[in-house]
Amino acid sequence: MALFGFGPRYRSPLPDGDGDDSSWDRSARRKRAGGEKEMDLGTKALIFGVLAIVLCWMPLLNIIGMVAGLIAIVFSGLTRVPNTPVTVPPNMQRANIGLGLGVAALVIFVVSTYMLLN
Repeated sequence: MALFGFGPRYRSPLPDGDGDDSSWDRSARRKRAGGEKEMDLGTKALIFGVLAIVLCWMPLLNIIGMVAGLIAIVFSGLTRVPNTPVTVPPNMQRANIGLGLGVAALVIFVVSTYMLLN
């Protein structure tokens, strides 16, 4: 009897507790969840860079934009470090765009804060 689709063909991705963890598959949960791939650092840098450049124009939200810009710079910097323990090879073009957007957002944040305070 298959209850909610979990019939005799269902195999848990967790170890069965008998001490034999040879069947342990860390990516089994991701494979069963629809095969989504993990996002690389270049794509993460691009997303945070776009978020930073959008938020840096808005008063009070520009602080969140500054933090997103710093995160974009850090992620794009991590793509340049050799022997980084990442699971997915980074997309360097997206990392470069994310770096540019992050730096531009920080410059806009500094200029707008200076203009606001003076």
